[in-house]
Amino acid sequence: LESTQRTHALWPCTNSPQPLHYTATASHYISAAYYGVRGGQRFVVTGGSDQRVRYWDLEHPDDSYVLLHAPHDPLKYNPQALKYRSRIIDGTTVIQECCKLNPTEPVAILDENVYRAVESRSFCHTAPLTDVCMVDAAACYLVTSSADGVINVWK
Repeated sequence: LESTQRTHALWPCTNSPQPLHYTATASHYISAAYYGVRGGQRFVVTGGSDQRVRYWDLEHPDDSYVLLHAPHDPLKYNPQALKYRSRIIDGTTVIQECCKLNPTEPVAILDENVYRAVESRSFCHTAPLTDVCMVDAAACYLVTSSADGVINVWK
């Protein structure tokens, strides 16, 4: 994910290991993004085909993390397997997600259970994410939607 002026780029570990290199077609993509500011801190929340929701801290990239994991995500049980770093490449600030595991192995873009009944759902999306936003009411809520029509509201 890049800005139009290419001042910042967010590089998930499901992309090529070399940031800003687009040689091979990525098997996963970011399809939803929300930019926000809370308490003076700028952040971006993203979701995509890997069914993960990520929180990217633009002020302190080391504090970025996976907010919601995909079903059967090995990273959920290995939080030390992910780290985030920031560096400047060709004048662009790149926040890169680095992973010690292969993050794409267990998560398919679509699986046979994507369109199962809502009653059997777990606390994660089972289809690629299509949108993400935040709603301020009595509390702040994160709202995500996915390709199977499911909309989740997270506290």
